[in-house]
Amino acid sequence: MTKFSTEKLAPLDAPLFTGDARAVTAAPGDSDTSVATTAFVAASGGGFTTGDAKLTLKTVADAGWVLMNDGTIGDATSGATTRANADCQALFVLMWTNMSNAWCPVLPGGRGATALADFNAHKTLLMPYQLGRSIAIAGVGSGLTSRVLGSLAGAETESPTIGKTASHNHSMGHGAILVDGGATYTGLALLSPSYTLYTNNQGGDAPLNILDPTSYWNVMIKL
Repeated sequence: MTKFSTEKLAPLDAPLFTGDARAVTAAPGDSDTSVATTAFVAASGGGFTTGDAKLTLKTVADAGWVLMNDGTIGDATSGATTRANADCQALFVLMWTNMSNAWCPVLPGGRGATALADFNAHKTLLMPYQLGRSIAIAGVGSGLTSRVLGSLAGAETESPTIGKTASHNHSMGHGAILVDGGATYTGLALLSPSYTLYTNNQGGDAPLNILDPTSYWNVMIKL
């Protein structure tokens, strides 16, 4: 009978393993009480699931992720620009299901009967635009406009118009005044109520910059 030294055995209660301890790697997505090996954590995306996103300063997506770069996803023969691979199926189906064709169009030809049918037909799905944009939360905030998941809004500049200008008036002094008909008078008392007064035009018609101070990162999304 082989004898073992108890000095080299880990205690049954709260064992502490030393060296390169190993365990069987569970299948990705396993959620029972199995021991999670480093291989399992890597394969499971660190606890993230399909459709989860994270900010990053990386320019290349981690394994199992794709960058949100305003491109398309699809199967291996789809010709998708961001990623064309069978592992895009779950994300393709999730986006197809949760967002309308207006914001996540399926190309070519639009959406078919189901997300899986479109994926298997080698179509591509355009992911929601992210590049150069701020990220906000979808839904209906109290007193705010309803925002649909995946939708876009806003602009970097705004050109003022008469219709968007607050109602106001201009004060006028007693100088030489040009009125309708081309006549010039001095003093407001000389004017008939039927005349229209004009003030000199001012302004350069340049659009207003309405972009708030922003820090720019990359976004990657879990396949």
